[in-house]
Order: sequence, then C-alpha cells, then structure tokens
Amino acid sequence: SGAGRHTDAKALLIPLMQAQEQACGIEDRLTLLTMSTTVGVLQSLGEIDEAEALAHRVLAIERRTFGEEATATVYAMGTVASVYRLQGKVDAAESLLETAVEILSRKTNSGEKLGCGLTEDLATTYAANGKYDKAAVLQADLRMLWKRELGEEHRKTLKISEHLAKSCAFTGKTTEAVALLEEIVAIKRRLLGDEHKDTQRLVTNLNNLNRVRSGSAEASYTADTYFSCTIV
Repeated sequence: SGAGRHTDAKALLIPLMQAQEQACGIEDRLTLLTMSTTVGVLQSLGEIDEAEALAHRVLAIERRTFGEEATATVYAMGTVASVYRLQGKVDAAESLLETAVEILSRKTNSGEKLGCGLTEDLATTYAANGKYDKAAVLQADLRMLWKRELGEEHRKTLKISEHLAKSCAFTGKTTEAVALLEEIVAIKRRLLGDEHKDTQRLVTNLNNLNRVRSGSAEASYTADTYFSCTIV
C-alpha cells in the first residue's frame, strides 16, 4: 500500500539522514536533499508537526549557508509553505510563496520554467484563500507556458486550464470558464473517449456551468456546485 511504502521510506531515510549529517555535515547538499525528501514522506504519512519542524530546519540551514535569495533557499520556502497548507495556515503559506516567487522572478527570464511549481502552488493557495482573481493571473501565465512548451494535450496544460476555468467561474467570468471547459472536453473526448470517467466529469461540470450562464440553474447554484468534482 501507499502508506506501507511511505513507512518503509521513512525507516530508511531517518537513519540515512543521521548518518549523512555525521559523515558530511548538516550543510552538505546531499544531507539537505535527504532531509527535504523526508519532509515529503512525513507529510504523506500525516506526521505534519514532524514535517513542519524538519522543513523549518532545512530552511534555516539553507538561509544561513547559501543566503535568502539562493535557489535552494527559495525551494525550501516552498516546502515549508506546503506544510503550512496542510495545517490550514493558508495566510502564512501565501506570504511565504509570494516571497519565493518574487525572488525567482528576479533570477529568471520571463517565460522560463524555473519556479513554475512554486507559481502553481501560489495560485492554488490564492484560490484556497478565496483570491481567485489573483489565482487566475498566475494560472493564465502557466497555461500559456505549458501550452507552448508541452502542447495542449499534456496533463499539466489540461490541469492548469481546468483550474483557470474554475477561477474564472468564481470571479463571474462564466463565458471564459465555459470556453475553457469546452476546449478541455474536446481534448479529453479525443484522447479518452466519451465514456471515460474524467470526460464525463468535465461534461457534467460544463453542462452545469452552461445552465448557470443561461439562467436556467437554481438560485442555489454556485461555482462550488458546478465544480463539485475534484480536479485531478
């Protein structure tokens, strides 16, 4: 099972981390990599407090060793933010991710893929905080990038397109949301067929959204209603 694999991974990573720290030092790159990997395993196991403590330790070491604006430090910020989100500390996660993305934006040229994961995390955090207008700006940029770099049928492009459609719906841009979902549905039908559960999920969302746009939906219909299915 997944839990069993993560338990096994933890059993291997903890002594490895301790051995690397003794042999190579706490500031060694491999030691820090093992520590960061362990944070992810602890998150998967639901050991969130332990994950937070270790993530903060890694971030403190990165800052002290490499500086606030080092790429490794920025990604350590993202790791801490991911733990914050699991703890429901959305405001703290948002603030940390904004700092991380702002630093990376100064270090990279426009359109570069470095930091896209953090940008997507920030968009997700904005949405979780109800800031769908801010989420949509980032999602539109990522959609353009993934579409250019990976193609319209890639899972990354389709996923960010659906998240953008949801953000548009939540900000009252129903026409834009419908257009995005229509494009996604057409691609899913071509790739998976009409009977696939993911295609059917999207068609249901699109039909619900069209009902809202046409005014035929019940007054109780909200963006939550027509995006009731989980985006995968």
